[in-house]
This record gives sequence, structure tokens and C-alpha cells, in this order.
Amino acid sequence: MATDESAAAPARRRYKSGIIEIELGGGRRGRVYLDVDTEVLRRVLELLGSR
Repeated sequence: MATDESAAAPARRRYKSGIIEIELGGGRRGRVYLDVDTEVLRRVLELLGSR
């Protein structure tokens, strides 16, 4: 009996390579994926830096 390993493994979302994990301090982290809008990321990081 042949088994399909993907069916036996728990469902897990797979991402393309190119993930950056940013340590924000205070135990917080953010992940940025390959297709991130760099302008939006810049604004979010500026806001977080001003807190």
C-alpha cells in the first residue's frame, strides 16, 4: 500500500524563500515576505521606532 507523505503530514502553510524576521524588541517579532510593499514596510517601521 503506497502512502502519500503530504497527506500524512499535518497541514502547514509553505512560503517561498525570502522571509526576513525582524526582532522589534520586547519579545516582539515581525516577518516580511518576498512580495512585501517596501514603502508600507518603511512607514510601519518608522511608526514602531517612534513608540
